[in-house]
Amino acid sequence: MNQIYKIFYDKVTLHIIPETEFQRYKNSGFYEFKDVKGHLDKLLEHNFAQSEKQYFITAKDTDDTFEALKKHFIFIEAAGGLVRNEFNEILTMVRRGLNDLPKGKCEKDEPIEQTALREVEEECGVKKLTINGFLTATYHIYPYKGSYALKKTWWYNMQAPKQELYPQVEEDITEVKWLSVTKINAFTSNTFPTLLEVLQKANLIP
Repeated sequence: MNQIYKIFYDKVTLHIIPETEFQRYKNSGFYEFKDVKGHLDKLLEHNFAQSEKQYFITAKDTDDTFEALKKHFIFIEAAGGLVRNEFNEILTMVRRGLNDLPKGKCEKDEPIEQTALREVEEECGVKKLTINGFLTATYHIYPYKGSYALKKTWWYNMQAPKQELYPQVEEDITEVKWLSVTKINAFTSNTFPTLLEVLQKANLIP
């Protein structure tokens, strides 16, 4: 599948798109480049023009290009969930001062769905949690152990009854709570770009 990739790094977004999509994007204000190796260091060192926050790579095969990009990073897979209860509320938390959704790294040979359930349960203390289906995958780059990691996070729609929640403080989580979807702006005003993608896929924000 020649899918479109959207990878976040700090305030920069990197898009990998099929060459056939170029005409649709060329007047969008994005900056075009095709050579991953020739521009990656500049991206990571914040040397791109500050006025240009979106970049894209055109590729005959976007999956192959993404695989080539992965080789420059420590690749990490994680999973998490957008959890709803019977009162049209979603499970949210605060980690290191930012609004967040529960997620975490996959353990060796652990199925992705099992990771998602385990991490949500561990981080929020929630019980009777079930998966209702796959939602989306997000990608982001961040400094990691003297290098850079590229993380893919698998997100699932989940359901749980309303209950008392318990933050996993050893993971720097200071608060977990149920948030009415009518108050979603309180969440989006102080969160990560990747999570805005998750909320958009869930049709909670435009």
